[in-house]
Amino acid sequence: MLALSGVMAAEPPNTAQAEAATVIVDAATDLGALNNPAWYHNQTRSLGSEDLARVSQIGPARVVREWVKPASYYDETSGTYDFSGTYGALDNATSHADRLYLNFDQCKPVLMRLAEPQRCRDVLKTGIRHYKLRYPTLRYIEVFNEPDKIWPPASDESSALPVEDYYQWYKIAYAVVNEINQELAPDIPLLVGGPVTYRFNGSYLRRFLDLFAADPDPARQLGFIAYHEYTRRANPADVRTAKATIRSWLQNRGLNPDIPIVVSEYGVFPGSGDADSGHGPGTLAQDMLIQASAMATLGMFYTDGGMDMPMHWLFNHATNERKSMFVDGVPGAVLPYYNVVKMERMLRERRIAATSTALDTAGIGVNALATRDGSGIAVLMTNYQWTTGATVYDTALEVRNLPAEFAGAQILLDRYLLDATTSNYTHDPADAELRRIERRVLPPDTVARATFGLTPNATSLVVLTPLVQVEAEDLPTSSAGAFALDLPDAAASGGRFSKVTGARMGSVSYAVTVPRAGRYNVVVRIRDTPDYVTARLSVDRQPQGESFDSYSDTDRFRDVDLGVASFAAAGSKAFTFTLFDNWNRGWWTFGVDQITLIPLADIRVEAEATTPRVSPGDHVYYVNDSAAGGGSFVKLGANAVGDWIRMAIHVPASGTYRLSLAMKAFPNRGQCQVSVNGTPVGFPIDSYAPTSAFVTLPVGTVSFDQTGAATISCEVTGANPASTGYELAIDAVRLDMISQSALP
Repeated sequence: MLALSGVMAAEPPNTAQAEAATVIVDAATDLGALNNPAWYHNQTRSLGSEDLARVSQIGPARVVREWVKPASYYDETSGTYDFSGTYGALDNATSHADRLYLNFDQCKPVLMRLAEPQRCRDVLKTGIRHYKLRYPTLRYIEVFNEPDKIWPPASDESSALPVEDYYQWYKIAYAVVNEINQELAPDIPLLVGGPVTYRFNGSYLRRFLDLFAADPDPARQLGFIAYHEYTRRANPADVRTAKATIRSWLQNRGLNPDIPIVVSEYGVFPGSGDADSGHGPGTLAQDMLIQASAMATLGMFYTDGGMDMPMHWLFNHATNERKSMFVDGVPGAVLPYYNVVKMERMLRERRIAATSTALDTAGIGVNALATRDGSGIAVLMTNYQWTTGATVYDTALEVRNLPAEFAGAQILLDRYLLDATTSNYTHDPADAELRRIERRVLPPDTVARATFGLTPNATSLVVLTPLVQVEAEDLPTSSAGAFALDLPDAAASGGRFSKVTGARMGSVSYAVTVPRAGRYNVVVRIRDTPDYVTARLSVDRQPQGESFDSYSDTDRFRDVDLGVASFAAAGSKAFTFTLFDNWNRGWWTFGVDQITLIPLADIRVEAEATTPRVSPGDHVYYVNDSAAGGGSFVKLGANAVGDWIRMAIHVPASGTYRLSLAMKAFPNRGQCQVSVNGTPVGFPIDSYAPTSAFVTLPVGTVSFDQTGAATISCEVTGANPASTGYELAIDAVRLDMISQSALP
């Protein structure tokens, strides 16, 4: 591990003539919660286990869109249904999606007769009902695909439909969905939407809304509006106004302007092959970098325009790899597009204002999306040039009006880069992983600054984290059986370090001021020499991390990661180093150069966002409650021992955590055994209480070897003698890190 004060890796110099760009971020602003494009995805075929593991690394999606063709489950000749061949991809998608979104395509042409629609209607209803029963998280039904197409349909494509004909089929679809909702009374009712045009087709969309507004059926349903967009490759900024435009159309027709709007596919390469894919004169490798930069750029403008669901296209395209995140034929290998999504997932919770001096009105140039939360600030930037530009920018990032958590703190700057030669499988398969190319510490200041180059279609993420970083020689000390002596050393971070000398079990304590309560990753820079010992850190008398050996054949300074410390309150904390073995090397000595605390955000996952699954025959209920953490909680209608609820969460960092469940206790609640990925953790917890109350119940300690998806289950084992039932009501899953396997 390199010293925190150093640069992790140097960038190659720009060989092209660079222009200047300045990105200014105002951290005092608040533009609302980030609706992250990385939460919404398309999947059109099954993924192998290695690719699924990659999906888990970027976290479970809020919504995944899949495809169903009635011809795949219905044989019009025999009049029989067989759904088994469609389960693979759908089972696969629901394993990492909070909600499932299905595009139902047209019936076979022989059944697409508006004069006699009943048979197609039956086929659609049977299919939608079947999938809703099999996949309770199915929420969205999209009616047909690109009915406004202007090209001759390929063999696997359905025909174009005039908007008037499309609306007649849409009416059939909403009637079918209404019937299914009434018959099944699902916990997650179905929504139906359209018209799924191949582009932002104003005339088709407006006429569709005209027909819906004139529809006299009191049960008409328009759960969402959906369309695709591939025509903004040279002017991505135009997509920013799409939602506002559609809202005005809704208002002008007396319709609800808050109907959700979904761009269920977007990008810059339409079609499936070279002839119509809109790529430039470059190579496939260049197109893949363009795709990555374009998706980041379009995502920024959709986010800025308030798009409800901008859905990434695609995990793995069947015929056009320039649109894919994964490499065909190389399980687990990732393309540049994947690394863009990975950077998006590293953005923070709230949007803040960012401006660029090198951006034209079309969106070509240096774009920036800035975010913040209690753990710091993250700014995503692209130099989007499509195929027509070649400008290199020397970019200066300034983050102004730093929030309170940065007051007086040094700032850890991490920068990640994707460009033609970095984090790019097409340049070097061995360098496909998203690479952090810079790590350094900035001094406390009212403005955080960084400068770096951005080549054409490069994407970079800068993460700023407030640090508590103190020189050991500057801290008040106390000792027992040892003493500390400050010594000069040009290699020390401050030009000096604190040398501790003492007997076995001797110790020296350094008083470190922690500015605010919370969890911090503890990193200590020590000095190794041939004379030094094994030592152990404790913080306010609590052991912190593992013991470490400071022996080396030659003198050197190095960083030691000592895990995560939790502080209930701000103030002075005693960081005590105890010497307990010198392995017969002579003097009991030890060197401390610097102590760094890196703040970490809490991991709390609302139960309603975990795609709950329950034991056969039982139901999960979504209950609104203003006292719950996210405004609602989930309840398992359990009635016997052995009933269970399972929840999928995303673990953002490997390490060891304390697991607890936030629950709503009540007189009819049961006891349950909590398991993680099938392994029981701790003892059964009891959510009974004589009166209603929200409580946090500790479960136990659990370790994760890698980031990604995890399943938290709670199985009913019994009930308190005073309880009248076995129900479980879960508000949230909480993980508090105890130790981390590596620096973030």
